[in-house]
Amino acid sequence: MALSFNSATPDYIYRDAPVTGYPFSISAWVYTIDVPANRVWVSLNDTASDNNNFIGYLGTNSVAFFFIQNVGTTQTSTGAALSLNTWYHICIVEETSGNHNMVVNGNSYGVSISERTPSSIDRYAIGIRADLTPDLPHNGYIAEVALWNVTLTFGEMKILSQGFSPMFVRPQKLLSYLPLINDNNIDLIDNKIWTTSGSPGIETHPPITYPAVTPKFLGHITAAAPAGGGARSYGAIF
Repeated sequence: MALSFNSATPDYIYRDAPVTGYPFSISAWVYTIDVPANRVWVSLNDTASDNNNFIGYLGTNSVAFFFIQNVGTTQTSTGAALSLNTWYHICIVEETSGNHNMVVNGNSYGVSISERTPSSIDRYAIGIRADLTPDLPHNGYIAEVALWNVTLTFGEMKILSQGFSPMFVRPQKLLSYLPLINDNNIDLIDNKIWTTSGSPGIETHPPITYPAVTPKFLGHITAAAPAGGGARSYGAIF
């Protein structure tokens, strides 16, 4: 199951930041129920201020954005208009301090080139902007959140958007990976337990294909690999 976030609580999870600046790529599957306010999926934050952060969110106009803020000066990459109650694959990509991009379902949008360098990044969060004054909580579901310390190529992001696990894409550069299956908040990369705020629920997971060697978070599931080997695909069975 994916994690279900209620903005009224608000529900979110967080940990220390695996990266503090470029380069990085963050991938997630997101499903938003409503947008009376901006709905943040993932964020990298400075917990001592409200002026330094990297944020992926859905705006009140139902358009996806990658927002970068540095001491009150902002830069935004504009993504696609998204439908509510629908799963989307989102990547936010910080190649350099002057190259910011958002990729939705394998399509690139809104490359922006203004120099922005958020400082003192120390918290990584799912479901909210978790800076000094946490706000903009998500209302909906989030799954398969992964962070790399490199800029993924469009081809690699396309693979992810087709439902393949982040473990297929440069796993040696993965710094954090949370499938968010069965309310399991243990990071697969460094075994860090993410801290929970509120009471996130569980919801049907998007269909994802994982490597044929069963990763430890799927160890409780018994399933045969497809004929001829290859990968195992687990969808809404969680």
